[in-house]
Amino acid sequence: MQMFNKSLCVSCLLWLALACWCCSVSGCKSRTAHSDAVNRDPESQGSSHSPDVTDMVFPQPTYPEELKEAWRRFVDGRYRMAQADEFSENARHHFDSYGGIYLPLLFDINGDRGYDDYAVIVVDTKRNDDARFGLVIFSAPEAERRVFNPSWVFRERDLSRVALSRASARLVLTEYREDGSQQSCFVRWHARQGRYTCDQQD
Repeated sequence: MQMFNKSLCVSCLLWLALACWCCSVSGCKSRTAHSDAVNRDPESQGSSHSPDVTDMVFPQPTYPEELKEAWRRFVDGRYRMAQADEFSENARHHFDSYGGIYLPLLFDINGDRGYDDYAVIVVDTKRNDDARFGLVIFSAPEAERRVFNPSWVFRERDLSRVALSRASARLVLTEYREDGSQQSCFVRWHARQGRYTCDQQD
């Protein structure tokens, strides 16, 4: 009887040790998988620069109502905001939910003392060639009480490799080429000529 009890105890201890070992292995695997997920290269989880297309809408709901009205007048069945899938992959890496295709400038780009200036890349829906893009700036001079007016920076251009960004109080247009190189220009307003240019020299 004592031998049977000893055998039973030994069997129980063996089963208990086996159960503990299994739980330990399972826990290790779980922790390892979690650690791998946390430490995995960000590119394997999707680039942090990948745009949330649902957020890339111009004008954004929070933008001034006067800007929305100016946008409706401007598009007039012909123009629309360019879409992310119309740009090269290199350019899209520099888009996010805050810009790339459009930007609130947050500074007075044309010296009219109005600080509600917005830049947006548009597409001419009457065209389907590479030069269907354009870059427009909407600005509201202080004296005109937030009446937004559009001005072309570029029109009938291939802008499928570019992204918009800000550098301090400047609007930057950067072309991201297929060979990995890039070239930037800075948008400036020329009051005497009443037009914008994009100059490579800062």
